[in-house]
Amino acid sequence: MRAYRNRYRPSRRARTIRNRAVIITASVLTLAVFAGGIYAVGNMLQKTPQSNQEGNGQAGQASTAPPSQNVSIAPQPTALTRDTSFEDWNQQADWRLIVVNANNPVPDSWEVQPDDTAYENITVDKRILEDLQAMIADAREDGISLWISSAYRSKSRQAQLLEQEINSHVQNGLTSSEAAVQAVRLVMPAGYSEHQTGLAIDLNGVQDDFYSTDAYAWLDKHAADYGFIERYPRDKVDITGIDFEPWHYRYVGKEAAKEIASRGICLEEYIYSKMQEK
Repeated sequence: MRAYRNRYRPSRRARTIRNRAVIITASVLTLAVFAGGIYAVGNMLQKTPQSNQEGNGQAGQASTAPPSQNVSIAPQPTALTRDTSFEDWNQQADWRLIVVNANNPVPDSWEVQPDDTAYENITVDKRILEDLQAMIADAREDGISLWISSAYRSKSRQAQLLEQEINSHVQNGLTSSEAAVQAVRLVMPAGYSEHQTGLAIDLNGVQDDFYSTDAYAWLDKHAADYGFIERYPRDKVDITGIDFEPWHYRYVGKEAAKEIASRGICLEEYIYSKMQEK
C-alpha cells in the first residue's frame, strides 16, 4: 500500500511546489495580458495625433505640433568611414583630387594622359611627370636613390595582380573566400585601384621595411613639396581600408599635399573636409 500511495498521491511538499507553480503561471499570464493591453493603448495614442495632422493639413499641424517642430534643421553630416561615397565629388573634382578606393571606383569619365617614354617599362600620367622627375632628381642630389617600381596599370593588369595575390593566400592554407578578404587589403580589385589613374607610384621595390630607410625619411620630409603624399599611412587603415604601404605615393598637387602633410591626415579626410565646406 505504501508503494501505491507514493506513486499516485503526491507528498505534501510536492503538492506545495505544484500549487506555487500554478500561482506563478497564472501571474505570468496575467502580466502578459496586462502588458499587451498597455501596448495596444500606446499604439492608439501614438497613431491618433498623426491621423489628425494628416486629416487637418497644415492648420492641424500648426495647432498640435510644438513650435520647435516647425523649425527646419539641416541634417548633420555623417561621420567619415571607409564606406563614405565620394561619387559626387569625383564628378566635379580637380583631376588631382579624385578619390579612388574600395568604395569609390575610377570615374567612368576618367582619362589617363599616359607618358611611357620617361621611364623604361613604366607609364605615368604626363601631368605629374615634371614634379615626379624633379623629386627624384633632388633626392639624388641629397644622396637618396628613388626609383619607380610600379605606376599606371590597366584594368586587366590590376585584375591579374589580384588573382595572383588571392592564389598566394590559398597556397598558404586559406579558403578562397578568406584569401579574397586578405588579398584586397593589399591589392585592389580592377576598377578600384589608384594605379589605374596614372597618379600613383610604388617606390624602391615595394619593401615592407621601406619605412625604416633613408629614402622614406627623405620622402616624409620633402614629398609634399613636389605634390606627393604617402597614400596609406600606418594610422589611417580604418579609413583607407588598406594596410600600411610606406612605398605607395599619390600625386595630389603641391597645395593639397602640403596641407595633408601638415595636418597629418589622409586623402579621404582632406577631401571629406572640403566636401563639408561646400
